Amino acid sequence: MLLGQFVTISVASSLFYLALPWNVLSLAPVALWLLVLLSLGTVAMSPFTSERSFLPNLLLMHTFIILPLLVPDRLFPLAQASAETKSRFGISLKTLYMIVFSAALVLHARATGQAAGDPPVSVRDLALKAWNVLHSHPAQSSIGWDVIWTSILFVVWLILHPELQPRVLPSSSTTRGRFLTTTYLLMATPLLSVGVLAPHVFWTT
Repeated sequence: MLLGQFVTISVASSLFYLALPWNVLSLAPVALWLLVLLSLGTVAMSPFTSERSFLPNLLLMHTFIILPLLVPDRLFPLAQASAETKSRFGISLKTLYMIVFSAALVLHARATGQAAGDPPVSVRDLALKAWNVLHSHPAQSSIGWDVIWTSILFVVWLILHPELQPRVLPSSSTTRGRFLTTTYLLMATPLLSVGVLAPHVFWTT
């Protein structure tokens, strides 16, 4: 269980926030963006897996996520590198964030539509359904609460770093701006999910 807490999304996202000030990447090499997109593909396939295919799909998902850590540093182009030294098939980080945001939005819309049912249930019934699913199994509860903590960390981090907030938000330099920003984040994050809102923030800033 202790090891499990060190590999949670919330811990990984916290380390990501701490590393951001030292980010010098200008492009995402093919070894990074291709594996990110492949991992999103396994996420999209998760609802269609069976008892036999769920675990292999989960292992494949984590393999795609871990593999970029094994990529040699020379394949990660630095911001100050010349055009000749940059990856031939690299894409800008903003482009990668845009792709991840678009894919996550589609997946979130699909999952929300399936959860709402046909005909759609009320918001209250949907919330109760989500709460019941959250505690339906220890593994589900562990993952679900990890996502909740990740969402809370994202909101707190973004409030503390107004320079990274989306341009659609008012300036956080005033009391009114901070209030509107906090209200927006507290409402948008649970509705859109941190998986959708986070890449949107990094894409638009």
